[in-house]
Amino acid sequence: HAANSADAPLVLICENNQIVEQFVRELSYFARAFDNLPIFGLPDWETLPYDNFSPHQDITSERLSTLYHLPKLKKGILVISMPSLMHKLPPQNYVTANSLDLVVGQQLDINQVKEDLVAAGYQSVNSVLDHGEFAIRGSILDIYPMGTPLPYRVDLFDNEIETLRTFDPETQRSISKVEEIKLLPAKEYPLDEVGIKTFRSNFHELFDVDPRQCPIYQDVSEGLASPGLEYYLTLFFESLDTIFEFLPSNSIIIKFGDLHEAGNHFWLDVKNRYSDKIIDRFNPILKPNEVF
Repeated sequence: HAANSADAPLVLICENNQIVEQFVRELSYFARAFDNLPIFGLPDWETLPYDNFSPHQDITSERLSTLYHLPKLKKGILVISMPSLMHKLPPQNYVTANSLDLVVGQQLDINQVKEDLVAAGYQSVNSVLDHGEFAIRGSILDIYPMGTPLPYRVDLFDNEIETLRTFDPETQRSISKVEEIKLLPAKEYPLDEVGIKTFRSNFHELFDVDPRQCPIYQDVSEGLASPGLEYYLTLFFESLDTIFEFLPSNSIIIKFGDLHEAGNHFWLDVKNRYSDKIIDRFNPILKPNEVF
């Protein structure tokens, strides 16, 4: 009732990701009574700080979808954990500027689209099964955009989009026609020419190490999404944002649980793993608070 009657979004901050998931499920159920009031979650990556593992693509998909919708949110609820709130995020304009609309009747150069998708972090595969994948077969483009429940099949006639359809990734059968789709970036960092150049420049400035002996540096130089690259987010941008740069300024904050303890526990974990994983490896000038 409060979220429906308020003239601003509500932000519910919880202790951990399990509580976030519980609230999102419950609030989504009750939101049906209020014309499907939008409920968003910003899930944790569910990886340990500075680990050599990346979050599951479905998690990244939900995060990017949430970040895309928040700046325009007039009414609704964002549920977020304290650790997720403490993570710094890509600049707001990165998400919007790297989004692409595909509309029936639009002219499309399939070769250019392939280059753009790879630069946006999408992976070329034989058959699309997961978020962040695409496949090209002649005049057909299959793509599973971030932030969508189903993948799409784009049929081209010459260089014009003839039809857009959702399809089942298990059976590969088409489901229903749509008129347009929104393509969000596949990663929270850019692997285009500018992103790679910025990463390399910042890496040289912040790390006292021979980059030829650093697999992460070599992977990024080749345009590859190295596992755990999310924890080097700050190297891809001049500055990072927090969740508050994405939220409307009149958002209403609601706190649930012992957030102080949850924040302290997460920050201690960050500092300990920073010492174990980063200082011993790179001897960096970069400090943990510049990433979180």
